[in-house]
Order: sequence, then structure tokens, then C-alpha cells
Amino acid sequence: MFEYTMTGSTWWITAVVIILDVIALIQVWRSGFGALAKIAWTALVVLFPILGAVAWFICWVVVSLLRRARAGSTI
Repeated sequence: MFEYTMTGSTWWITAVVIILDVIALIQVWRSGFGALAKIAWTALVVLFPILGAVAWFICWVVVSLLRRARAGSTI
């Protein structure tokens, strides 16, 4: 009834999203956060693939910048 075929550009977009999700999940589970945070991030990335990967990336950048700022401070 409904037939959908993926075109060349759709395959690339799908592949990029899957690769970003896998990278996000690897980083989540390698992080030092608690088990509950890891489960929550995993659910976010799995349930909302594009939004989850983007949110993880933004969070990762912010946390990395905060860690660098703390390491550079003398307090």
C-alpha cells in the first residue's frame, strides 16, 4: 500500500545519524557519570536519535569547557 524507497541522500543521512548515535552511546557509557544518568542519556539517544545525539554533543562540549576552566583556575 505505502511503498518507500530510500534514495542515495537518505542512506547517507541515516548512516550519519546511526554513527553519531553509536559514538554518543560509547561516550555516555565511558563517562564518569552515575548509572542513572547513563540510563537516562541512553534512553534519550535511542528514543530520539537526532535530538539525542545533538543534546549529548552540546552537553559534552559544555562539560569539557567547564572541566578545562576548572583545571585552569587556581582556586
